[in-house]
Amino acid sequence: ADQLAAAAGAEEQSGARQHFLAAPLLTQVRLQQWSLVQDNPDSGLYFRGLTHFAMGRAHAARGDVAAARMRLQSLQHASRAARDAGLKVKNVHRSSDVLTVAALQLLSGIATASNRSADAVRFARAAVAAEDRLVADDPPVWPLPSRHMLGEALLRADRFAEARKVFGADLKRYPQNCVALAGVDKADRARLSVRASLHAAHTSAHLSHCSK
Repeated sequence: ADQLAAAAGAEEQSGARQHFLAAPLLTQVRLQQWSLVQDNPDSGLYFRGLTHFAMGRAHAARGDVAAARMRLQSLQHASRAARDAGLKVKNVHRSSDVLTVAALQLLSGIATASNRSADAVRFARAAVAAEDRLVADDPPVWPLPSRHMLGEALLRADRFAEARKVFGADLKRYPQNCVALAGVDKADRARLSVRASLHAAHTSAHLSHCSK
């Protein structure tokens, strides 16, 4: 990611340049390296939006919901400005479409930080739909898979069967990717744990009834 940023061209308003400059930021978000995420004075509209996204995710992860919401507003403003400017990434992707995915993921992160699990799932599911509407590209223009976020939101909501289905769908798109494999494992372990707890409770109740 650092090499991509270093190789970015000199044309300040180029969408591709701004996208490459943001590679380190987006990688820090993916690896949850919140202490490394920093603001940046670059004036590009698209890059500014991605910076607000990364800073917002970092604030949400630390539980600072108010600061995360302020970043969300700034991200939405940058997205509208990029749309009005007709800014594209690699002359293929509308930057505002990419920033829409970012805004929905940030909304999901804010909902998680606010202990609103249903909203976290709802926004993550909307992010999946928005990501699926992006123009197909290799590698994908958005490097933070929304299905991973949705799967984690479902796990936190104790909706283990749904989480497994989401991670399974991601494995069909990107076979053997480690995040989805780990998600399937978490979902399976959680479902087994619930079954074991229910069985133990049933057995205990049965023994208690017999002893009477």
